[in-house]
Amino acid sequence: MKKAELQILFPTVSPTAIHDTGGSYEIIGKFCSVVVFENGKIDLMLRDTSDPEKGLSKRKLKSLLSVLEVPTKSSFSDQTKKPIAFTLADGEAWINLELPDLILNNLKVLGIRKKRKVTSTQKQSLAKRLNGEAA
Repeated sequence: MKKAELQILFPTVSPTAIHDTGGSYEIIGKFCSVVVFENGKIDLMLRDTSDPEKGLSKRKLKSLLSVLEVPTKSSFSDQTKKPIAFTLADGEAWINLELPDLILNNLKVLGIRKKRKVTSTQKQSLAKRLNGEAA
């Protein structure tokens, strides 16, 4: 999948979190990598991205799995969370997803950088700088 397509599918993810991995693009966070295939399927792999052969500790993996939940809306007033079933291996876990909701709701937990939000005051100061009004 192309970088622009990933930015459309994951609008709150920073472009610096999207990396080229030999012809395809992945979203890489501190504790995960996300691969989106051409058919729309999404692979979320919990692993140590700085040292893939080392893997995550059992304690870290267990804490990540306990925190990751997908919110499901049964009504407007009731929001419940259901647990997700990951496939586990030594130092890593993965799951196949159809929607990016799990990833978008847990960016901070997964260690994925969010896109910066520019406030209106920042926009005004940038415009002044570009126009040469501020020294």
